Amino acid sequence: ACKVSEVISSVVIEPGQSRAAIRNALDGFLNTVDDIAYRRGARSTDGDYRAIYLRPGVVDFAVEELYTADTARIIRAVSESNTIPGIPVVAYLEIYPDQLVYAKHTVLVERVWNPMRDSEIDRVILDMLNQANVQAINLGMAVNEDLEAVLLPGSAFLEALFVARDIKEPVTIRLVVAEDTWRSDTPIPIELQIIR
Repeated sequence: ACKVSEVISSVVIEPGQSRAAIRNALDGFLNTVDDIAYRRGARSTDGDYRAIYLRPGVVDFAVEELYTADTARIIRAVSESNTIPGIPVVAYLEIYPDQLVYAKHTVLVERVWNPMRDSEIDRVILDMLNQANVQAINLGMAVNEDLEAVLLPGSAFLEALFVARDIKEPVTIRLVVAEDTWRSDTPIPIELQIIR
């Protein structure tokens, strides 16, 4: 159902709310997390959820931390361990302040690609996207419904495939942040650069 340390979902909670409003927002978020885990085959017969399990006190602690926060916070529900279908996903909550994580033009991943001896460029780019996604998640970025923290427009990917047909010498491929990105801005808009 879920892998260890996998971010199941995330939400942004704005500051200045009452405890009741924060609890309602967290309850809605956790119901979404529960739905995701349920669709993946997780099941729970104990507690308040159909597919996830949270240790006692986790929600109360989160409510208090969010209540005293002076800036927006990203809440991420994370799987504590590998989970197989049929058992509950034991989840915990991560709380990060919403802050600038990447400045425009930051190079997320860079690799030299040699068309004469390396994998096809599409596999290289997909591997780079995976690296960028893992890096962003490790920095506490929120994720979208597809659990992505970075986004390369499909047109840029296709353009790289066309350009690659004429490349005969090694080139540098970069994934670069397209605009200043806060932790809550998800997915991170990125550009693909091929430097000859």
